[in-house]
This record gives sequence, structure tokens and C-alpha cells, in this order.
Amino acid sequence: MRGVRVILVEDQELIRDGVARLLADIPGVTLVGTAGSLTEALSLFESASPDVAIVDIGLPDGSGISLVGRVLARWPTARMVMLSSREDADAVGEAFSAGALSFVFKSATRDDLSAAVIAAAEGRRYVSAPLADRLVEWARPDPLEVGFKSLTPRQREVLRRVALGQSTKVIADELAISVTTVNTHRVEIMNRLGIRDVASLTRFAIQRGIIDVS
Repeated sequence: MRGVRVILVEDQELIRDGVARLLADIPGVTLVGTAGSLTEALSLFESASPDVAIVDIGLPDGSGISLVGRVLARWPTARMVMLSSREDADAVGEAFSAGALSFVFKSATRDDLSAAVIAAAEGRRYVSAPLADRLVEWARPDPLEVGFKSLTPRQREVLRRVALGQSTKVIADELAISVTTVNTHRVEIMNRLGIRDVASLTRFAIQRGIIDVS
């Protein structure tokens, strides 16, 4: 593959200089320009004709993710690598949906950055090993959410009343069921949620908005 022409779009000078130094150590990669804003980046694309752009998600005059869409609309063959300190699933998903091919954290090593740039230049997707681990973690279902979804409408009502501090007898009377049935529901709710005491059950209900304590 011929030499890869790269531009870097990053508004923080220290990070820009650090990434530039990493790029200088990557064989076959040439940094042909830097920009500190979305506006500067669009102008740089026009003048430098890069193969790959490394773009920070947070820019002073707009989102780096929006820049991806604007660039690809004008230069469909451009290859975009997202650079971010945001380690969350939404940022990653938004970047790839916009058309980015690679995503690396600002803590990336030279090897990570090199792999991301080369993969993008070749039209391939790339995520670093730390990010791949995070993606697996984010994709793993939340046991509490799974447990809550498995509750029946009656069990959710019992959960709400228990979290409100109602006694077993009051719950039984108001729902027209037996005390034994209320206790059975309570045990099943705790088993499904993996919660073992009423205080934790109450915290869960507050966090999930099942009860309002405002």
C-alpha cells in the first residue's frame, strides 16, 4: 500500500502534539495537516486531500461525529478514525453509524493507533483490544434489568408496595390476596432480581423510578 496521508482534528494542543508524535513513528504514515475545529477540518480536507482523518469527538464548534457525516457527503472515499476520551457505548455506536471505520481512545498506544489508521486506509473496521473488551461488557445484559422484565404485573405491584414500606398485611388486604401469596411474591421478586433484603429492594425501586421519593 502506498504511503497514507493523514490529517489530525483535535482542539487540545497537548493531545494533538502527542498523537502527532505517535504518527511520526508509524512507517508509511505521513501527517499532512492538523486542525483544531470542525471549520478548520473542512478547509483542511479541501487543501490536503488526506487518505485518513483522525477526528476528536468533542470539537469547540461542533461534534466530531457530525463532521464524519459532512465529510463523507462531500468526499465519499474519505476514511475516518474517531479519537475519544469518552469511553461509553453511545459514543462508539454513534461514530460507527456516522460512517467512521476505526475508533480509538485517547489513551491508545502507538500500535493501536497504527492499526486503526492502516485498517481505515484499507477500508476495514478496527477497534482496539481494550475497546473490544468494553463492547463485550456493554453488550452483556444487566441481570437486574433481565430480572425486572421477567416479573409479572402483579409482582411489579407487590414490589412497588414493598418499596413504599407497606406491610405484608396491608398489601394483602389492598390487593385482595392472602398474606402467604404476598410472601411468595416477595421471595420470587428477590430471587429474580438477585436482591436479598428490603432495603436493597427499595434502592432498586427508587433508582428505576418505580417509586418517587421526591
